[in-house]
Amino acid sequence: MISDKELYDGFSPEDAQKIRIEAEEAYGKKAMKTSEKYLKRLTETEFEQLKLDQKTIFKNLLGLSKDDIQSEIVQLEIAKHYHNIRRFWGTVGNTNKQKNEYRGVAKLYLYDDRFTLVDGKNHTNFPIFISDAMEHFAKTQL
Repeated sequence: MISDKELYDGFSPEDAQKIRIEAEEAYGKKAMKTSEKYLKRLTETEFEQLKLDQKTIFKNLLGLSKDDIQSEIVQLEIAKHYHNIRRFWGTVGNTNKQKNEYRGVAKLYLYDDRFTLVDGKNHTNFPIFISDAMEHFAKTQL
């Protein structure tokens, strides 16, 4: 099981608290608790793999960021992103597809570059690309 500190590793305590407050405001306390409860049950290895999967997906999407957001290859990678996000949320297997929540993350990516860094760097058009690709996925698949 992982600790609060491990859960928010990489963020300062102030940023971690800000993220928690923002998540509660955007998705509600119940969603926040569901996510944290699920994540805290993971082993350190499982949690590290989850984060590594997300980094890999982002790197793959960055490599595709000049492609059409509607292309099959982009949408397949976005599907991986969607399923990985559901793992972070602790809602894998839930019948609610969380379309609005996923679209909310797409919008968040446009306004908060903390969540679209790849290898610790900002990439100018990447937030727009990933947000648009996520919106297309939500409209066509969820």
